[in-house]
Amino acid sequence: MKQNNLLTFALLFASALILPGLKAAEGFHLPGPGQTAHYEMCDAEGAAEASYDVIIRSQKLTADASEITMVYYCYKADGKAYFKAPNEMIFHITQQAGHTDIVFEELTQVIKAQTLLPVGDMSSIPLDLQVGQKLPDSSIDVKMGRMSAEIISEDRAVKEHRLITTPAGAFDAWLVHEKVTTKNVFRTTVAVADTWYVIDIGMVSQVIRDEKGNLLHTQQLTKLTK
Repeated sequence: MKQNNLLTFALLFASALILPGLKAAEGFHLPGPGQTAHYEMCDAEGAAEASYDVIIRSQKLTADASEITMVYYCYKADGKAYFKAPNEMIFHITQQAGHTDIVFEELTQVIKAQTLLPVGDMSSIPLDLQVGQKLPDSSIDVKMGRMSAEIISEDRAVKEHRLITTPAGAFDAWLVHEKVTTKNVFRTTVAVADTWYVIDIGMVSQVIRDEKGNLLHTQQLTKLTK
């Protein structure tokens, strides 16, 4: 696969299911440092593909801006680390005046981890959701070294609200559907995500398809530790 295809997958991830609505203490995101979310991912045939742990390393909140540093620890299907020790993929998120920016520390890591990462944007999901509710479109700017991209989430709607179960437990969750378009210097690519979100966690289960409806990946929360 050419590098521009790899970047497309990586940039889709940058719309970041772990992006918080940082200005509120409560939201569809991990509440802060001290908690680890473990996810496992399967391919279209249901075979184990990868896993990763997510933590918040640091968080700074002000009245009109938010800054957060996220760390991903990525593992292959056989449990081996994706990267050299300490096996960390680090990126920084800034949210100000309703706009989100993401900066990845290492482009090569994002390219290597390409397909295991989630799709979607929860930075603009309100707490007072209702089934049938249409959510506003969103746009996120991403930078990775000299590379940049824009990620647009649209056609967003709340499809369902119910208790769902994953290996990590039972959760009161909301199902959000969205189309995510990634635009960079090489190409424009579209993915479609159906994601179950939970307050104070974020994504607990997700199905990712291409624009034609073909299944690409599924993933779910399997462990949550404090």
